[in-house]
Order: sequence, then C-alpha cells, then structure tokens
Amino acid sequence: MRLGFIGTGKITSALVTGLCTADNPPTSIYLSPRNIERATALHNTFDQIVIGQDNQDVVDHCDWVFLAVLPQSAKTILSSVKFHKHQKILSLMAAISVDSLINLVAPASEIVRVVPLPTAAQHLGPIALCPPDFEIKQLMNKIGNVVEVTEERHLYALWSVTSLMAPYFELLRTTIEWLIREGVSKDLAQKYALSMFHGLSTLANETESIQFDAFVKDHQTPGGLNEQAIKSLTQDHWYSLVENILDVIRHRMNGK
Repeated sequence: MRLGFIGTGKITSALVTGLCTADNPPTSIYLSPRNIERATALHNTFDQIVIGQDNQDVVDHCDWVFLAVLPQSAKTILSSVKFHKHQKILSLMAAISVDSLINLVAPASEIVRVVPLPTAAQHLGPIALCPPDFEIKQLMNKIGNVVEVTEERHLYALWSVTSLMAPYFELLRTTIEWLIREGVSKDLAQKYALSMFHGLSTLANETESIQFDAFVKDHQTPGGLNEQAIKSLTQDHWYSLVENILDVIRHRMNGK
C-alpha cells in the first residue's frame, strides 16, 4: 500500500514516524514538498519516504491520500489537484465536513476523517475515525487506540477534547515550577510530577468499568489534602471553566 500526505506539518510527522516504526510498515510514503525541511528530515530517517515533486505527484503515486493542510488553505490547494476514483481520502483537517470535501476530491468518493494526536509517533493515544472504516482502523491501530464514530457531531466533540493538550502541559509546568520555587531541584520536580500524573492515568486506564465518581471519592479523605484542593477548585469554578471552553471549541468546530 502506498500512502501520500498533502501537507507536512507536525501531525503528519507524528503519523509518519509512528507508521514507519510500527510492525509491517507501509512500503512507501509520499510527502508533499511544501515543508521541505520537515519532509527532508523524515526522508533521511526512514527508507520508505519519498518526497514528491508537488502535490499532484504525491496523489498520482498513492492509494490513500492524507489531507493535512490548514483548513483555510484547503480549497485553494485541493482545487489544483486531480484525485483518482480508486483512492481513499483521509482528512486530518478540522472544521471541514465530508460534504464540504466531496467536490474538492472528486472523483474520489471514499472520505474518512481522522483525528490523530502527536503521541501517534510513540504509538500512544486515541485516533478518532468518522465514518468507521475497517482498513483504516487496521492501519491506525498500529499507532494508537482507534475510536470510531458514525456521526460528525460526535467527531467534533472528540476533536474538541484535543484542545486540552496544551492546558494539560501547562498544568504540569505550573506544578513543576511551584515545586522548584519550594526549593526542589528541577530534575526531581519533573521526575515526581511526571511520574505522579503518569501513574494516575495508568491506574484509570487499566481499571475495568471505571467509575470516575468513585475514583474522585476514593482519592480524598475527610479533612484531607485532596478534599481541600477539590473543594477550592470547585468553588472557583475551575471544572466549570473546562466544560465552558469545550463548549466554545465545539461551537467553533461546527462553524458557529
């Protein structure tokens, strides 16, 4: 199978890295030369990588084409490319529905929206698909945990949650910086905070039939430190703010 990417940004780099280091990697992956520095770095790292002369060259050589350009540039870039009827189109672009893509990629008609995370490079994290597709699921399961939905409104909800990546790292940064101000060395502060959050995520991920209400209750004691922290954060509407920003992001995804 020959894969092609129009657009060579961070997500493309993560996907390509994950696929090339997975079991039974693709025989060849064509990259557009738009970001020649990133494309060259991938070409120098993995034998499967071929840098196309242009976007049309990528499309002409591939069975599956990943669309990884900025949504605001999509119409201009894709209108200049002639797709082929037999191809599968995998769109990584936010806020552009399948219906909006149909005319841009015709005569290709198999369109699946894919939402990977940067962690795909390490074969970690979720990868959302809409609509479900057996072949794409098989490929993506090599580099992440595939979650399939049938309706784009559900995909937008999942996609909205990806907006919490940077806030998550900001929470880590804030925690580590506080420890450093308390006199803990940077190395120890990072080791402790990262290990704690990793351990909690692993515990939740490996617990069958997890009930988060019970988890919240089990990880605090009356009059204890966790009870004080969660009460204070709740009173300051910290968790409500998270819900509110997810609503805002989802409305943006829906074009509202």
